[in-house]
Amino acid sequence: MEQEHFNPRYKIWLTQAQFDLNAAISASENGYYEWACFISEQCAEKALKSVIVAQGQIAPKIHKLTALVNIARRSDSRMQGKAMEVKELGVFTFIARYPFLIPGEFDAPHKYITLEDAKLCIQKATQILNTIQSLFNA
Repeated sequence: MEQEHFNPRYKIWLTQAQFDLNAAISASENGYYEWACFISEQCAEKALKSVIVAQGQIAPKIHKLTALVNIARRSDSRMQGKAMEVKELGVFTFIARYPFLIPGEFDAPHKYITLEDAKLCIQKATQILNTIQSLFNA
């Protein structure tokens, strides 16, 4: 599909997704691992919404990554067969921001979310963003 057939608003979603990824990297480098994980999830969310918006649809006001993957796949057939590993990221939608969401954890999220968690989230978000950007750069 040629780019002129896309709703140009998708570019804003992709730009913000890239900005979020950069912020996640910065947060991780500065020891804010819980924010790195949360912002990585936000990157993936916005990248997926860019696919939906590109097809002329309104970005759904949901945050569940698995649902967004399914909507994006229904919106754009080019998403079929694209690996979208969102499970690890989806976990951090809330636990990175709110205490007491993990059973048995009685401390603030920044006490138990690690550098390894942040690296994994950044890696997954990067893969998703790169995959989606490649759809529009083809």
